[in-house]
Amino acid sequence: SDEERQCVHESDELQSLLRGLSSLRRLLWRLGLAAELFMPEGEGPVDGSDAEALQELQASIASSLAKAKASWAKLESDIISLRLKIEPWQEGSTYEAGGCTNGSVPEQQRTAPLCRLCLLPAVPLGMEAEIEERDPGAVSAPWRGGHWHVQCANFWLR
Repeated sequence: SDEERQCVHESDELQSLLRGLSSLRRLLWRLGLAAELFMPEGEGPVDGSDAEALQELQASIASSLAKAKASWAKLESDIISLRLKIEPWQEGSTYEAGGCTNGSVPEQQRTAPLCRLCLLPAVPLGMEAEIEERDPGAVSAPWRGGHWHVQCANFWLR
């Protein structure tokens, strides 16, 4: 019934699940962006003993990323069919993409530590509250000798 649907939509558990899915969407975007930046579009090295192994690794990464994107598209479709909503999100508005800056943040962002997994800017210590106010998904923490996005560290642990 509509009353039951409304009750479920307002439950803390469902809202927590949807926030978790939003974190997964962001992690997929980060890893996809890193792959675009660091994996060549064309042919890899032609010579050398490691060339074939590198090409196999790149093909495996590209295949895994394509599967992850297809899974995400299916999940989004399922969410829409259930008439649920994940918070709207634009990649360009993220801290990592430089989209949540004001007068004092650009200099800090330019010198921000890089996440050890995705190699995108992580929120510097001391700026958490200022950045989180504009981009709640940009949460970083020191871990294992470096600065990590919390979602990337959780992914690495799994």
